[in-house]
Amino acid sequence: MDGYTFAAEFAKALAWPLAAVMIVVLLRHDIRKLLPFLRKAKYGELEVEFGERLEKASENACAILPPPTPRPALAAAESTIAEPGTDRLLALTNDAPAAAILQAWLEVEHAARTVAAQSTNVSEHLPPAQLKRYLIQREMDPAVIAVFDSLRSLRNQAAHGRGLEITPGEAAEYVMLSRRFVDKLSIPRA
Repeated sequence: MDGYTFAAEFAKALAWPLAAVMIVVLLRHDIRKLLPFLRKAKYGELEVEFGERLEKASENACAILPPPTPRPALAAAESTIAEPGTDRLLALTNDAPAAAILQAWLEVEHAARTVAAQSTNVSEHLPPAQLKRYLIQREMDPAVIAVFDSLRSLRNQAAHGRGLEITPGEAAEYVMLSRRFVDKLSIPRA
């Protein structure tokens, strides 16, 4: 093989990889703008889709949780700045969806602690896995426990999922689902 043939074969071998790299470099700003629409996160072997898991949790909860209670200005989630008297947690879903999910989880955790404390002396710093045990001891419906697990799992994904983009709509759905769960825990059992 002479030098010219080697150079031609070398150029052929590098043509597609170089073209792909150039396209990524030239379109990097446009690609970066598309990243917020990413709905799937992959870390090592773990690959999860937040939206699908949230949808499944909502479907499972539909039959056992009460309908959402009316709260002032539910349309506040549509605006970017919460006005006085509006629902700040839903308004937060636009600016910081993950933060709204974390705040909604705190409400769930507080309600679970309240229910658990009715039968025993519960520490303020009890991990959610132990809270779940207290809910089971209170003879809660297994479906309610499953919703608690789903909310906890989704919260963990929102808190620790690097590269995971949660849409404001998904965050608002999580907030509403968590509130329905809190309402369910607040209803006295017969």
